[in-house]
Amino acid sequence: MAAPWDNPKEKEKDKTFVACTEKYEKEYEIHKFEHNAKQKVKKAIEKCCKEIPAPHPREKFEECMKKYLKN
Repeated sequence: MAAPWDNPKEKEKDKTFVACTEKYEKEYEIHKFEHNAKQKVKKAIEKCCKEIPAPHPREKFEECMKKYLKN
């Protein structure tokens, strides 16, 4: 069974962008960076949603996430 955040992506809905308003997107990022503290990942998501202009290209968004999680 697919994880909840996979279903919209399986339907080809904007796979190359992050929708900061969608819960499944945040859950996906939390899962992807699960080796970090959950609260730290959530804060990085908030910062990157503000820092990367919409639509949020996934590649740039994840670079931003790595930048904030590196510290």
